Amino acid sequence: MQSNENYAFLGNYSEHEVEFIESLLKSSGIPTMRKYPGTGGYLEVYMGYNAFGIDIYVPTKKIKEAMSILKKDEQKLKIDNNKNKEVQTEDLSKTQKDEKSIFRNIRLIMKIILIIFIILNISFLLFSALKSLIKLLY
Repeated sequence: MQSNENYAFLGNYSEHEVEFIESLLKSSGIPTMRKYPGTGGYLEVYMGYNAFGIDIYVPTKKIKEAMSILKKDEQKLKIDNNKNKEVQTEDLSKTQKDEKSIFRNIRLIMKIILIIFIILNISFLLFSALKSLIKLLY
């Protein structure tokens, strides 16, 4: 890679975004350079996580091309995300229905357990009373 003076700042991104952007630009023949702002480089090594994000630089001559590639891909991602949101909404409504039916089933089971518990207690009390009555008579 060339010195930093020949590279222009493209943006600050998360680790996942950087991986995606670098592969996208590399496939278009645009080299990239990473920089970790602040203590980000040390945090990345020490903790495996960088709270400051990662700066991406591209050659100054290719900055406009890189930005247009990212803009095109960003529009594709927005379209895909909208489709995913529709699918997620459908899945969410199915999940909510499933959860409601599960909670109904749990409530029904709890009611049955409570009824059995009450019947057992009443039968135990009746049995105890009958036992005491039999002792009194004999």
